Amino acid sequence: MDFTKLNELRSDNLLLRKLSENDRLFISDMFDDNLVRKFYIVPKEARQDYRNLISYFINDFAQGSGYSWIIYQKGNGLFSKNIACGFFAFEFRDSLKNARISYALKPEFRKKGIALKSTNIVIDALKSLGVTSVEADIDIDNPDSQKLVEKLGFTTNKGQALIDQEMMRDGEIRLRHLWKKNLSNQIEINTGRFGLNAIQSDLVLAINKIVSTLNSSGQNPKLLSKYFYLLGRIKFNEGSYEEALEAFGQCNMVSMRENLPENHETYYWFGRIREINNKPDDAIMYYNFALENFSGDPDLITKEEIQNAINKLS
Repeated sequence: MDFTKLNELRSDNLLLRKLSENDRLFISDMFDDNLVRKFYIVPKEARQDYRNLISYFINDFAQGSGYSWIIYQKGNGLFSKNIACGFFAFEFRDSLKNARISYALKPEFRKKGIALKSTNIVIDALKSLGVTSVEADIDIDNPDSQKLVEKLGFTTNKGQALIDQEMMRDGEIRLRHLWKKNLSNQIEINTGRFGLNAIQSDLVLAINKIVSTLNSSGQNPKLLSKYFYLLGRIKFNEGSYEEALEAFGQCNMVSMRENLPENHETYYWFGRIREINNKPDDAIMYYNFALENFSGDPDLITKEEIQNAINKLS
C-alpha cells in the first residue's frame, strides 16, 4: 500500500505531518498528562520510557501495517509557527481493509474540535487507500472519546466489554468497548420515532422503505437490525406474538453480531407479550432488562415509559 500520500494531511487550520525520530521527546512529554497515560494504550515495554513508542510507530511504517502523525494547529499570521498539539495513529487489524485509530491531545487543545477534525481527515485519507472500515478501542470511563466517535457514526455493543489482559496482570482491570464504522456502505434511513401506539400503516411504510434500500444496495447491518425491529412491531399489532418475539430476537442477534448498540426497546416488547400472556413477573423482568440496557436512542422508548409499564404491574 502506498503511504506516500499520507505524509502530510491538511485542513483549513490543521496539519498532520508524518511522525519521525525527532518527535521522541514530544511523545514522551505527551504522556506527562494523566489522562493520556490512562487512556492511550501502549505496549508494556514502552511504558517504562514513552519515547520508545516512536519505535513501534516507525516499525509500522516499515512493515506497512500502520501510520502516525503529529497534529499541528496552523499559525494564524505570516510569522506565526505551527503548534504541535497531539498525535494520531492507525494500525491495520485483521486485513488492510480495516484500520484501528487512536489519538491523544495536549490538555490545552482539548474540546476545541481538533480531535473530531483530525479523525475526519484521517478517515478520508483511509477511504482513498481503499480501507472499508475503521474502529476505535475506547475505555468505558472515557466519555469524551465515546461522544466523539458517536458523532462520526461509530457504533458499539455496550453489552460486550473488552478486557485488557496486560492490565489485569498488573493488578488493574480496564474495560473497553470496540467502536466500529463501515466506510463502504454508509446508508442511513431516518424513520423517526414510532410511539407505543403507532399505527400499522406508518410501520409498513417505513419497513417497505428499508426493504427497498436493502434490495438495491445490499446488506447493511444497521438497516437489517431496524428491519427486524419494525417487523416485530408490525407482527405485534397483528396479534402474531410468536412471530413478533422471533423478529425482536433477530434484531438483537444482528446487533450483537455486528457490534451495534443494543435496541433496548425489544426488551420492552418482550415484556408486553409476556404481560398479554398473563405472566406479569416475566413481564417485569423484561421491562427491567429494557432499563438496564437503555441506550438513550431518541427514536426508542423512554425510561419513563418503561417505568410506567413496571408501575402498572407492581
